Amino acid sequence: MPLPSSVLGLTGEPIHHRVDLRWLLSYSAGIGDTSSAAFGPDATAHPMFIVGPEWPAVLSVRRLGLEPGEDTRGVHASHDVTIHRPVRAGDELTTTATIVGVEAGRAGAATWLRLATVDAAGEAVATTYQRNVLLGVELRGDPASIDQAPPIPEPAQAADDRTCAPDVRTVDVTIGPQEAHIYTECSRIWNPIHTEWQAAADNWLAFLLLHGTATLAKSVSAVDDCGVTDGGGLAASSAGSRRRFRCRQHCASPRHPMDRSPPRCPMGRQRSASGRVFWRPE
Repeated sequence: MPLPSSVLGLTGEPIHHRVDLRWLLSYSAGIGDTSSAAFGPDATAHPMFIVGPEWPAVLSVRRLGLEPGEDTRGVHASHDVTIHRPVRAGDELTTTATIVGVEAGRAGAATWLRLATVDAAGEAVATTYQRNVLLGVELRGDPASIDQAPPIPEPAQAADDRTCAPDVRTVDVTIGPQEAHIYTECSRIWNPIHTEWQAAADNWLAFLLLHGTATLAKSVSAVDDCGVTDGGGLAASSAGSRRRFRCRQHCASPRHPMDRSPPRCPMGRQRSASGRVFWRPE
């Protein structure tokens, strides 16, 4: 059934988590970031760890207005997060999700979520604006929004998408065929389109699709490895600092709804892929 635009403004139930050291360590290991502050004595989470506690809040509103099973068609399309302070083992976190925008698109209707995470004292820990596309689901009603993420500066880049202005740096990141399965378990973010071939085919994807948050986390680690911070890394950055990163992920395009052929490239033959991260130091 179509997604009704009346879901705009709906807020899900607050989701509570107690962050333990096991979760912090497994998240960093799951994205291959063994240099993360999580492995040090301070047990500080990778900056993108917050997506794990946010996931149940995402599900709490993604299902609103949809038929059973349609919520699994959600594909992560855009992500903007502000980390107000690092997450550490022992933190008690509460995340609340609100639908702040609805759009219509060629691949399907899209929702913008605002995810607000606070600690036990009610102090802000992270604020995220996330766009999700529901493959094959139409929007009923007019596109609208009640809030939006801060604008992201565009990197100066050549038209052929292969060369950049002198102040824009690039780094290549290799993605192995097992990445989605490892990330699913280590992040505690499960959506079968990332790991199960039949689920991918049912949602018109030609390949298993790596989580958007995994791509972003690997990009953040790559940028951090290149020394854009002055000691301590991104996880230890002060609450008042802000850095913007833009990354690109090459992924399968949604298939036509009437194409019921199985997805290509079975697991044993799937090849690694690579992406390129672009950013401008600030």
